[in-house]
Amino acid sequence: MRITNKMLHTNFVQNLDRNKFYLEKLHNRIASGKMVNRPSDDPVVVSRVMTIRTTLDEMEQFDKNMRDAMSWLEISENSLANLTNVLQRARELAVYGAGGTLTIEAMAALADEVEQLIEETTQIANNTHGDAYIFGGNYTTKPPFELKKNSGTLEIEYKGDFAEIQYEVSPGVQMTINASQNAFQLYEEGGEVKSKVYETLIELAQMMRSGDASGISNRLGEMDVRIDGVLSERASLGAKSNRMETALQRSLNSQYEFTKILSGLEDTDYARAMIDFSVQEAAYHAAIKSGSQILQPTLLDFLK
Repeated sequence: MRITNKMLHTNFVQNLDRNKFYLEKLHNRIASGKMVNRPSDDPVVVSRVMTIRTTLDEMEQFDKNMRDAMSWLEISENSLANLTNVLQRARELAVYGAGGTLTIEAMAALADEVEQLIEETTQIANNTHGDAYIFGGNYTTKPPFELKKNSGTLEIEYKGDFAEIQYEVSPGVQMTINASQNAFQLYEEGGEVKSKVYETLIELAQMMRSGDASGISNRLGEMDVRIDGVLSERASLGAKSNRMETALQRSLNSQYEFTKILSGLEDTDYARAMIDFSVQEAAYHAAIKSGSQILQPTLLDFLK
């Protein structure tokens, strides 16, 4: 077969272009730090990278949900800790008033303090997580508890509902984070929502105001029930918070492992890449040099 100069030139250009293509590919890997920069580089690897990135994005969103849930639970638990202190102080005052030895003035002073505790309870009940009221069910934009005085008697109005606020903390797993119904022991009667916690405190203040030591004594057991109810809800919130903390740590560990896998798939091995680049660069220069030697001689060179 006759080898013409045109054939030599065509093959030379094709080989040189191939060398430049590999050089450019290696340069992109080194400059970008990524082994694959477009799907055509390695479709299988790109597919795996996209799957892992999607998984990591989902896990990050669940992490945000869990952190937000933990914050909500922490604020709720702290609020109930304060409510426990209020109820325990009210019980101490009830013990003083149940002795039957205090004067009317002293009983009135106890009633004044209990009413202050009722107002403090309302402040606790209207605590917020950011801009959201945590004890109002789905009604999170306005204070759920409103304390009123009607003819000198304290009354409480609840403007929330019994709805559960749920966060998706992992695929298909929902967790209820609000505690309004159990914390304040809400119940519905005649279309009206009432709170046993408030009822007990208000009745206690009224009995102290009227000097009813016997009635106060009969309320001590009820006070214990209210305190136990709040403590039970605090324990539930604490268990959920611990569960969230464990799940979050497990998620972070999984993300670390996925990130390692992702790095192994797409990150450039610079030592290997520089070696390959040097080899390809040497091949490129060798191709240019050999090509210049082959293409240089022509018939005119021999006619001189």
